Amino acid sequence: MERRKISEEVYDKIIKQIPNKIIEMLPDKPENLLRYATRIKEVQFSKNVDEPTKKLMKEKLLSDEEYLRTFFFVMAITFYNKKRVENPQIKIVAAQTGSGKSNLTAKLLREDENYIFVDSDKYKHFRYDAKDIANEYQVLYPFLTGPDGYDHADNIYEYAIANKYNIIKESAPSKNKGLLNVDAEELLKNNYKISVYILAVGELNSLLSVHERYELQIIHGLKTAKLTSIGRHDESYEALIPNVKEIIDDKRISRINVYIRGNLANEYNPTQIFPSERFCDIIEALKVVREEDNDNTKKEFKERYELVHKQMEARKAPKEQFEQLEEIYRRSIKWRKNM
Repeated sequence: MERRKISEEVYDKIIKQIPNKIIEMLPDKPENLLRYATRIKEVQFSKNVDEPTKKLMKEKLLSDEEYLRTFFFVMAITFYNKKRVENPQIKIVAAQTGSGKSNLTAKLLREDENYIFVDSDKYKHFRYDAKDIANEYQVLYPFLTGPDGYDHADNIYEYAIANKYNIIKESAPSKNKGLLNVDAEELLKNNYKISVYILAVGELNSLLSVHERYELQIIHGLKTAKLTSIGRHDESYEALIPNVKEIIDDKRISRINVYIRGNLANEYNPTQIFPSERFCDIIEALKVVREEDNDNTKKEFKERYELVHKQMEARKAPKEQFEQLEEIYRRSIKWRKNM
């Protein structure tokens, strides 16, 4: 996708508005960072976006001045106290939506804090009007803040690679984009070691988790909560194993590890199950553990489902959200009959 630069005239207008504290936190002089503040020339829309939403997305795009101000804040927070390394690594955390990727990412960051976590959802909150958009367009917030958030993520990623910072990225598998969703050749040219960390989670568990996460975000007052559609979940779930098969023999990848998600007993700390004494084949590990996870979820499904349903009733959730939850319930009946 074609990108454009922000002019020096815009930079001259806004640089004095950036607090000295933020400038001191930047990984380089602001004038040297300007060339990384690029923006996509034309907004890309997914197939499920209707025309009124497309119009709003265009209206809510940040001006170049607003975008550049936000860019410096994002750069400062992301790179503060992070060190460049001689032999950089990128860790890609992959699984379907609702699988608990954030817990595995947190585990990896606890093991080594000197990583840049490229997170477009986080960058959306840095814009000056984030709260206003969340209050006025709660359901549409991810769409209206998405284009600028994705641009900031691209900026962060490009700077990190050019300057040899360790990187963590999360990826939801896709039939079209594959598992890695990065340019492996570019990474190798910059001396990066590529590792992949996969979560093996059953579809019933991750589907229900999508709703549980959404309700928890609302309870905590997060107006930017996002409810993933069943369609997007299913696409990422079904694409995972075919995506993994594509990279098993890829010599550019140095490591592929598989984890099971954590639970309350172990403080939601994911546990590695491949490679291990139990599994020597990655596809077998994914299939077996996914099935085991579905079996465990079947036993607790009723209790989890009823809690989510009560939470939705209490807040008078929209009809379409109840319809999605009921579709998950219908699927659970089929799965539980096979117990």
